[in-house]
Amino acid sequence: MLYRSFAFICLCVAFLCSSCGQRAPVHDSRFQTEDYLIDYDVSPEYVNAEGTFCRYESTYYDIIGQWILYYDAAGGQWDKLCGRAECSHEDKSCNAFVDPLTFGIQIYDHKLYWMSGSVLYCADLDGSHREQVQQLGNMDGLNPRFYIHRGYVYTSRIGTEMSDGANAYTVEVMRYELGQEETTEKCIYKEYFEYLPMYFCRFDGNQIYILVDVPQGMYGKAEKCMRNLYAYDVSEQQIEQIWSTEESWSANNIQIRDHEIYFLDLRLDFLSTEGGIVRYSQ
Repeated sequence: MLYRSFAFICLCVAFLCSSCGQRAPVHDSRFQTEDYLIDYDVSPEYVNAEGTFCRYESTYYDIIGQWILYYDAAGGQWDKLCGRAECSHEDKSCNAFVDPLTFGIQIYDHKLYWMSGSVLYCADLDGSHREQVQQLGNMDGLNPRFYIHRGYVYTSRIGTEMSDGANAYTVEVMRYELGQEETTEKCIYKEYFEYLPMYFCRFDGNQIYILVDVPQGMYGKAEKCMRNLYAYDVSEQQIEQIWSTEESWSANNIQIRDHEIYFLDLRLDFLSTEGGIVRYSQ
C-alpha cells in the first residue's frame, strides 16, 4: 500500500512538472499587455498587404512565383533569400524555393514564416536554417491567410460545405499553438452563408477583430450588404458580435489606429469608384 501511494505521488509530480514546462501562450506574462509588441504582434504592414509581403527594419520580404525574395532598401540590393553561399539558387535545393501553393510571409520573433498548403515553414532572416514548423488544418478554399500573434498561429479561409442540403460558403478562423504539432486545433469562428462573403482579420493587443461582409445577392447585382464585426478576446478565449448593420458598401481594407477601427469602403456597384472611410469605436 505504501509503495502504491509513493508511486502515485511520483506520477502526480511528473505530470505537474511537465504541465508547468508547457505553459500556454495565453498565460505568458510577456503577452499580458495591450501595448504593441514588435517581436510578437502581427505587423500593420503584413495585415494591410494581406500577407503578400513583410518588413524587418529596412529589409522587405516577398514571394514571387516560387521564390522568396528580399529587398534591402538601405543598400538598394535584392536577391533570392537563401543564406547558403555554396548554393546556385537555380533549383529546388535552394532555401529560397517554395511550392506553388505557398501563401503568406510573416516575421515573428526574428524568424521568417510562410505556408505551403497546410504546412508552416520558417527560416532565419538571412534564409539559413530553413525547417518545417508544423502541419496545420485544411487550407483549401478562397483567400487563405495565416497570422502568428503572441504565441499562436491563426488561419482563415473561405470554404464551401453542405448546409441544410445545399452548398454554402463558410468563413472559418482557426487557432493553433505555434510549434506544437500535437496541439488540438481550436475553431474561434465559423459561419455559413448563401452568397460569397468577404472577410478581414485584424489584431490589436489581445483582441482579434473579424469583419464579415455578406452581400444580399450575387456580387455585381447585390445592392445591400450585411456587415458583422466580431471581437475575440485572446485572454478570455471568447468571441462576441460587437456590431451588425446593413450597408450599401463593402470593406476594401481595415486599419486599427489607437484601438479604433477604420474601414475603407467601396460601393457594391463594381462600376462605381465612390468610396469612404468609416470609423468604429467602442
